[in-house]
Amino acid sequence: MKRQLTLLTFCLGLSFFPYPSQAQEHQGCYMLDSNGRPVDLNGLCENRTATATTPGVFRAPIKRRQAGIPIIEVSFNNQPTVEMMVDTGASATLLPDKIAKQLGIQQEGIIVANTPSQRGVKFPAGRVNSINAAGAEAKDVVVVISPALSTGLLGQNFFSRYDVVIKENVVEFRDR
Repeated sequence: MKRQLTLLTFCLGLSFFPYPSQAQEHQGCYMLDSNGRPVDLNGLCENRTATATTPGVFRAPIKRRQAGIPIIEVSFNNQPTVEMMVDTGASATLLPDKIAKQLGIQQEGIIVANTPSQRGVKFPAGRVNSINAAGAEAKDVVVVISPALSTGLLGQNFFSRYDVVIKENVVEFRDR
């Protein structure tokens, strides 16, 4: 009886994992019934993963990618979120002129920077009280304002105190 129970548990456990051909067809958490049809278990799985948080790890879902660069939702000064590209090569956070105006960011000075195509480019710069991405936060941050951008760049002056891990569907900011 004990051996049969172990075998039954093992077989039941296997039915919770998607087979490669079904993984493309059915997304999320499910199991297969006795006829091989998927049974939706998202309600169970979502509750389990929602409580499985790790202190000091902030996970920002990737909305989409632009030229391979992940785009996440970011809040400036506790205002509604805006889309930002996570650019690990950018030394500063850059905002499109339109977004800076929407957020009420005032120009405080000029920053001279080198871009991939030009050297010594002058950009207006302002300051925000806070930048927040999924709970990862930086305070009193200088932001560069660029009329040429359509989507902002989240740069090193935001995530310099975090280790950044870019996964398939999420960007993790891990406290150092």
